[in-house]
Amino acid sequence: MNRAIIMDEDRLNEIIREAPNENDHWDFKAEWYHTQSELIRDIINFANTVHRDDCYIILGIDDSNGNVLGIEEDEHRRNRQQVQDLLRSVQFSSNGYPRTDVNTFKVQGHDVDVLTIQDTDAVPYYLQHKYTAKSGRPLPAGLIYSRINDSNTPVNESTTDDQMQRLWKKRLHLDRSIQERFKFNLARSNQWSSVSDSDKMTYIFNDDPDYVLEMVEDDESRKQYEAFSCSQFVKRLGWGRVNLKFRGTLIKYELVNYFDDARLWTCTPIYALVYLGGKEQSTENYYCYVEGEWEYLLAEFFINHQYAELGSTDSLDHAVKNLHQDTVWYRSLCEKNEAEKYVSMHLAGNDSKIQPEETRVKSYASSAKLVQGSKLGHIDDYEAKVILRQHMVVQYINQQVLPVLRNQN
Repeated sequence: MNRAIIMDEDRLNEIIREAPNENDHWDFKAEWYHTQSELIRDIINFANTVHRDDCYIILGIDDSNGNVLGIEEDEHRRNRQQVQDLLRSVQFSSNGYPRTDVNTFKVQGHDVDVLTIQDTDAVPYYLQHKYTAKSGRPLPAGLIYSRINDSNTPVNESTTDDQMQRLWKKRLHLDRSIQERFKFNLARSNQWSSVSDSDKMTYIFNDDPDYVLEMVEDDESRKQYEAFSCSQFVKRLGWGRVNLKFRGTLIKYELVNYFDDARLWTCTPIYALVYLGGKEQSTENYYCYVEGEWEYLLAEFFINHQYAELGSTDSLDHAVKNLHQDTVWYRSLCEKNEAEKYVSMHLAGNDSKIQPEETRVKSYASSAKLVQGSKLGHIDDYEAKVILRQHMVVQYINQQVLPVLRNQN
């Protein structure tokens, strides 16, 4: 998945150094638009791009030579709310409209406004009805404008057939790999149906039955006690596997866990690592989910389906709540990196905050029952200490680190 590039002063200066060269990512304007129709048309052109990046109209830059002019005295200047209000007043073919933002930066002592047109899959945008403003040329209904390289579509024309085809592919995610399309479909968990028989449970994507999730047994011998089940009433884990298939071909598989005597089952979390430093350069592991990654999407998928099929029950509610206590749920890979860096800085050479008391270690070890015919269900004091340290890392991140990071943002 593409990650958004945040516009900041450094990024803006990089782009301005390219001036007066323009492309399908940015355009330079010496001043703000004098007419509403031209502003709307340029926004539609940039909204209808085939790439998956935000686009920028940079105002206060001479588009003939790249000189910084500034717009501090511009009487036609608009803020974010004014641009969004204008777009909301236009009748687009769909219920939505292009999302934009306006930010001001100081460049060479001048105000430079950056109008950001946010990337979206909801393309192509076009007008449902003719748009006529008090000033400027009217915009016809039904025409599809699109930015190609450094050129906008003329006001009374539609873009090329090839460009229209590429825009529809973007809307339907046909421009992406099978893996990316699978992720996109997983996020629409309410559009899948379950089919069960005596052998396995299968989920089929309603809009395209070529996409299938197949629940199967896991043949490997795996640990039955892990840090991500510490808070469950029954701490022993069950294991399975989910096969992700497209047209019968295995795309990938992930492990699945059954929690609290199968009151909850979901995708196994990511096994992550933090550096604690010190003389021995020690590390510690913990478990997490990261929004947008396979484990997160599948976990959300399975939890949503269990609620849809069973409704909200005390046992399911508690099992889900405990899973969230035993794992970190990050909003992005960037947040995960920031959190792990924070842990390394604050616990370097001082890991007392993730050191379980001896009585707790013995209590946890004694609570693990021997699984018949397998030593995997038994843990000693050392293994119990490892599990509890990993669990305390999760608690530290959830209670001490994420509130700080999210408050900063």
